[in-house]
Amino acid sequence: MFGVGPFLGYATYGYGAQGFRYRWTFSSFGARVDFHYWELLEETLETDLNSEQFDLYLAALAGYRVSKYTSADGVTVGGNVFSYNNGLTLALTVGGRYYIKPNIAVFLEAGRGLFGLTSVGVTLKLK
Repeated sequence: MFGVGPFLGYATYGYGAQGFRYRWTFSSFGARVDFHYWELLEETLETDLNSEQFDLYLAALAGYRVSKYTSADGVTVGGNVFSYNNGLTLALTVGGRYYIKPNIAVFLEAGRGLFGLTSVGVTLKLK
């Protein structure tokens, strides 16, 4: 029901119009704790919800985030730019994953995560 492990994340976005361009990049790493409740639903409802392929969970993440801003003229600034800061960060999310193979899944998380209100990615499960 509980899982603990590391996480590594990367996000980037930018804007360009009328000769003005900029880009933000964010990298983060840390640890996470997940509470998996899909199996609990299976047991409570006394049904087979295919917990080998689907998973729903709540997650708490703690880590370090590094942010970088680059403008059209090539100026690069780290941290404290437009209120994005380098440093320790915490996040709480609700998520779901679908296993395409027994140890590889795609996921979608919603909530105040490390990069915004939603995250999409790939999970590797080590046994």
